Amino acid sequence: MKTDINHNTRNSAITEDEIDLYQLFFVLRKRVKLIASIFILAIILALAISFFILPLVAPKYRILTTITPGWYDKNRGGNNMYIDNPANIRSTIEEGIFNERIIETLGLPKDTYMNNLKFKTFDKKQAPELIHVYYDTKDTKTGMAIVGELLNNIKNTYKERVDSKFSAIDNAVKIKRNEIKNTENQKVMTALRKEFIVNEKARIIIQKERVQNAKQKIARSMDFENTKSSLIKGTEKRLSSQVKKIYENSDLLFSQRNSILTSDVKSDPTSALLYSTTIQQNLAYANQLSTQLESQQLKVENSFINMEQFKIQLTDKDAEISELEVQIKDKDIELKREDAKLKDLDTQIEQKLLEIEQLNLDKNSVEGIRILSQPHIIRKNFNKAIVIIITGIISLFIGIFLSFYLEWDERYKEEHRI
Repeated sequence: MKTDINHNTRNSAITEDEIDLYQLFFVLRKRVKLIASIFILAIILALAISFFILPLVAPKYRILTTITPGWYDKNRGGNNMYIDNPANIRSTIEEGIFNERIIETLGLPKDTYMNNLKFKTFDKKQAPELIHVYYDTKDTKTGMAIVGELLNNIKNTYKERVDSKFSAIDNAVKIKRNEIKNTENQKVMTALRKEFIVNEKARIIIQKERVQNAKQKIARSMDFENTKSSLIKGTEKRLSSQVKKIYENSDLLFSQRNSILTSDVKSDPTSALLYSTTIQQNLAYANQLSTQLESQQLKVENSFINMEQFKIQLTDKDAEISELEVQIKDKDIELKREDAKLKDLDTQIEQKLLEIEQLNLDKNSVEGIRILSQPHIIRKNFNKAIVIIITGIISLFIGIFLSFYLEWDERYKEEHRI
């Protein structure tokens, strides 16, 4: 039983939908003349407006220009920074911030232009940084003046920021130049210090040469003393040998004389006297040689002392030469240090000159607003077909709505009349 009721309910809903859809088509067919009349009247009106009214009322010309925010600086990441965001510039233009100033500057009537002066902007996805500005007008001369004054106001707005950037760059250049002067003064002082070190090194080298000459002189004196000592030792040896021979000869003569004196055989007294005289002469000569030998021995001792003194002097000179060589090495290290400092100062100067060059390049690159396209006139062409098509579509919707309204109103009156 319940199943039959549900089935009947669905059939009733379907029937009602079919009746409603039929009624819709019935109403449209019933009011087709009204809809057609409204459509034809709207098309005629659209044609009249498109061909006769719009050309007289709407602006015929468009003043178009293209601008873009100029380069301003680089951020810490090295990316370019511009004078302003393109969206901010577009907003400023479209909000009419400069309108009053433009009207006053050009002497335009405020009543006419204050509410009607409107600038429009647009951009393109492939170049969002470009700002296309346009102003629609009938008077091309006044329109060109208005757009030109708009560009002047935009540029003047960012001029203060540009001048501030120029001033900052100029101050930075002055600081860099002062730093270069200070570095050049340091370079002069370093060069003078290097020259002083070079002179000190030259003085030490001369002193070393003098010490080496003195050492050579001592060495020659030592060689001479050594040769002299050798000669003295040779003389000493010869004298010692002679003294020894004399004493041996004297001993022999003593023996022979004593033999004569103690002999039982009578001998000539002259022989004994001759022996005694010879012995005395030998002893006298031996004493003389001994004196000479002592003198030679004293000379040998003096020569030994002199040799030891020469050795000490040579050792002192070697130590002095070593000390001077250490001083020369120290001066060489100081010279290398000063050369490195001079090179570093030259590098600093070159770096600062490059920084100044970059600052000047940045200054030349700083721009407020770049005008990529000067204001130019474009004649506006109205798309009449679009106007007619849109009017036709709207008129159809109006006719359909009006048909349903009239049908509803008619039924409503019939029901209340009953």
